Amino acid sequence: KKNKEEGDSEETSIVKDKKSSKSKALSKQRLSDLRDKTLALRQKREEELDEYEMGKAMIAKYGREVAVMPQNVAERVAKRGMVIGGSF
Repeated sequence: KKNKEEGDSEETSIVKDKKSSKSKALSKQRLSDLRDKTLALRQKREEELDEYEMGKAMIAKYGREVAVMPQNVAERVAKRGMVIGGSF
């Protein structure tokens, strides 16, 4: 009987506090959420990188004029207040 009690105390002594054991373990749902979040961030970064590379390719192909917004478009956008500090 004494040995059984010692065995029980050893098993319960492994996890001292139930609350601390729950906080360290990652559930399947939490892992799934983290995976989805990581994949979404990766996809967003890839899209931004593709957009950046497309812009660089257009500048290389057509010259610096492609990188600058035409004056009439800049004025129209500034009137709508989309350009910060734009006053025309």
